[in-house]
Amino acid sequence: MNKGMRKNTFREIRSSLGRWIAILAIVALGVGFFCGLKMCKDDFVETGNQFVLSQNMYNCQLITTLGLEDEDVETISKVDGVLHAIGSRSVDFLVTEEGSYDGEQVAKVHTYSDQINLLDLKAGRLPEAKGEFAGDRRHFSEDDIGKTITLSDINDPDTLDTIRGTEFVLTGIVESPVYMNNERGSSSLGNGTVDFYMYVLPENWDTEIYTEIYVDFEEDYPIFTEEYEAYEELMESRLEEALELCAARRYDIVIEDAREELEEAKEQLEEAEAEINSYSYQLESGKQNIIAGQAEIDAGWEEFEEAKDQYLMIKTSYEVAMMVYDSMLETAYAEIDAALAAAELTEEQYADAKKAIDAQMEASRQEMESYRAQMEAAEAELDAAEAQLNQAQAELDAGSQQLLGAEAELNQGKEELEEAKEEFKKAEEQVNDIEFPSTYVLTRNKNIGYACFENDSKIVDGISRVFPIFFFLVAALVCMTTMTRMIDEQRTQIGVLKALGYSRNQILSKYVTYSGSAAFLGATIGFFTGIHLFPYVIWVVYGLMYGFADIVFIISWPLGLASLAVSLLCCVGTTIWACSSELKEVPAQLIRPKSPPAGKRIFLEKIPTIWERLPFLHKVSIRNTFRYKKRFFMMVLGISGCTALLITGLGVKDSIANIVSAQYDNIYHVDYTVSFQKDMGEYEQDQFLEDAGAVISDCVFLYSGSGDVEANGMTKTVNIVGAGQRDRTSRFISLYNEDGTIRWPSMGECVITANVAKAMDLSVDDIITVYDTEMQEMTVRIAAICDNYVNNYVYINDETFESQWGTMERNSAFVQGITNEEGELEYTYEDAAFMMSARNVSTVSITSDFRARIDTMMASLNYIVILVVLSAGALAFIVLYNLTNINITERIREIATIKVLGFYSGETAQYVFRENMLLTAIASLVGLPLGALLHAFVMSQVNVDGLSFDIHIDPSSYLFGIVITFLFSILVNLVMRRKLERVSMTESLKSIE
Repeated sequence: MNKGMRKNTFREIRSSLGRWIAILAIVALGVGFFCGLKMCKDDFVETGNQFVLSQNMYNCQLITTLGLEDEDVETISKVDGVLHAIGSRSVDFLVTEEGSYDGEQVAKVHTYSDQINLLDLKAGRLPEAKGEFAGDRRHFSEDDIGKTITLSDINDPDTLDTIRGTEFVLTGIVESPVYMNNERGSSSLGNGTVDFYMYVLPENWDTEIYTEIYVDFEEDYPIFTEEYEAYEELMESRLEEALELCAARRYDIVIEDAREELEEAKEQLEEAEAEINSYSYQLESGKQNIIAGQAEIDAGWEEFEEAKDQYLMIKTSYEVAMMVYDSMLETAYAEIDAALAAAELTEEQYADAKKAIDAQMEASRQEMESYRAQMEAAEAELDAAEAQLNQAQAELDAGSQQLLGAEAELNQGKEELEEAKEEFKKAEEQVNDIEFPSTYVLTRNKNIGYACFENDSKIVDGISRVFPIFFFLVAALVCMTTMTRMIDEQRTQIGVLKALGYSRNQILSKYVTYSGSAAFLGATIGFFTGIHLFPYVIWVVYGLMYGFADIVFIISWPLGLASLAVSLLCCVGTTIWACSSELKEVPAQLIRPKSPPAGKRIFLEKIPTIWERLPFLHKVSIRNTFRYKKRFFMMVLGISGCTALLITGLGVKDSIANIVSAQYDNIYHVDYTVSFQKDMGEYEQDQFLEDAGAVISDCVFLYSGSGDVEANGMTKTVNIVGAGQRDRTSRFISLYNEDGTIRWPSMGECVITANVAKAMDLSVDDIITVYDTEMQEMTVRIAAICDNYVNNYVYINDETFESQWGTMERNSAFVQGITNEEGELEYTYEDAAFMMSARNVSTVSITSDFRARIDTMMASLNYIVILVVLSAGALAFIVLYNLTNINITERIREIATIKVLGFYSGETAQYVFRENMLLTAIASLVGLPLGALLHAFVMSQVNVDGLSFDIHIDPSSYLFGIVITFLFSILVNLVMRRKLERVSMTESLKSIE
């Protein structure tokens, strides 16, 4: 291109700057949209890759069902390709948090390591001593540093024995590479899910057994690459072999230790049994001695009675002798005294008689004294014998009581011995039933955060393959229309240049430079803006699920060059195509302007009833609308695409905005979810209702737990809900789909949510396998598929539980609280705390809190909606501006003519812009079904685990899409009105007919 042609080209750009900027803007928008979305995956993956490398995330996690020891760590570390292997412990605990009203929560406690799974410190410091921990960034805030959490006393005592101490102080907030997204996993404790994780130092553990071994490979290939996956597969096979050897060694040790313990227990049982037998013999001998002693005492009492009879006889003789003595004392002396007085006796006779009486009295007295002495001796003997017998009886009774106590102890010992024998028998059976441990080599792909991050990174990549194609197509059409019209306008100038001797290529270079420069600058601006703006905005949205690090931007020069090449091809290629036909003509033909397209009757003219009632200017506008076919189809395509994008963006908002209301107003009518420490039988249910009934309006007890569904070679984590058909479950869960209400499943059936069915390609009557956290297996038939928007559920009948798992533990309750006259809960947290104080309650989850979290996450997706709407609006403005500019330029003489005829400015604008509004109306109607199809495709690409969207477009969104399109059209008309006012009637009418 010579100097004169360059000046001419730059002068052309200045004189038609709006047209040139329109090409630049449409190219910039297309390239920015394409490169921005295309680089999202690369930026996300590189962000994840740098995070994984900087935190040295494990490459494999090794687990066996019997645990691992230091010898196993040593074995694994010697495997070819292993850089580091460390033993680690991770256990679920029920914990209470200082200052928290959530009651007991489930925490996954990990071992802190400075080699693998390094922690990214966000605030505070890492633990440095026993009793300290670093906590989950998504659960704790910087204000929580210094807070104390306590391990629950109701947790499994065996589990509590594995850790030293029950109180831990938060020292720092961290991000762990083990948890790349907001999922924390499932648990057999609490409500079945882990609420947060915490890291403690190794010295906090009181066990030598590791729950897992983390492995770091020698080679560090970028994540999600074929090289890494191939290397990972090689290392996985090596580690599986090594882990099998470790499992065999561990199995032998466990079996040997168990059998040694059984032998020791058996010896102790035998010793105890021998001791009990000896004690039983001694007890029997004691019983015989007691019986013999009692016989001797009874014989002694018989002898005592005989001696007592003899004593009574002696006592009687003594009393008789005493009576005789007394009688003789009273009468014998009286008789001789009377005889002496009567002179019947002489003094000598009296004295002889008195001596005789004295001798007789002395003899009687001596006899009496003899009897008394015998009586006293017998009485003393009786007292001594009685005391001796009483003492012997007391001693015998005491011995008998001791014997009874000994017999009771013996019976208790026998019972304990029998129980010990039963326990020994069970322990022996358990030892005999110990199977060879299962081994698991879990690669990073088994980590839910890592796997979900890879899947979600691909979503935007899938969208980027569709949207930008549309933008590039519109850019090509805009450029083609623009350059075609520009060349039509400059036919005379091209003819003059050819007449002056300029070659075909020299003339073509002017227009190629014109469109090529706009395409080059547009592609450059769009590339650098798009690769930073789009990934950043979408990463902000993804930060709700991930957000483990700031996004890393990558500049892909091949992508930029490819986009530049495509942009230049679209613009320069269409320019060459538009110029080729004109440049073939001779200068004489080019100097003469083209004849305008011949007017044709339109379909509406064949309907006189309508056509004849239209004003003349409206008829002219309608004829012009359909007269210029290229402009018609260009505007319809461009504007309908803009309307479709607007409807798509608004439809995405419609589909995601109300899922919380749809879930918790239409499906789940639950205010609180209560988890219990044990199975709630009828008695325990009555206890709970007695304790917490003051804040409960209705309640149903059921099974609720985490598990997995397996079918079609796929596995998906779900929430399992079990209840009976006769329960009041329908008051709390409404199962329905587009066909209407769904009954609760019967025996051997289940109802699954639509998101699970879609993800696993399931339909009604398919057979699925359900596993709980203990890996119990249940096979059921799908009876129906229900609508659901938050979380994934499988609903199962209680009879199905009992037939396949033996029993159904009612470990949860759905509760509806007491509401005010407006139907609102007034004391949500107070009522939850009141229920927490009830017997057997483990946790109380408040539905309103969960609703608020989901609402926040959904509200953040508005960034993407705004992004789409702004892009569509920019596209609409550029297309309308460019085509309106072309329309005015190509009809410049017509506009000047109607001005000469006396049209005012407003009338002139209406005459020109009426066609734009008509084309906008037609294009908007075409954009409605196009928007519905595009919205359905976009929503099919948006997969968020645990969320299902109500895919629909509200009628108001269709209306808003049309209104916004018209607003942009009106805005363009206002901007272009100034150009109409600047049309010079004298200059425009100078052109040759």
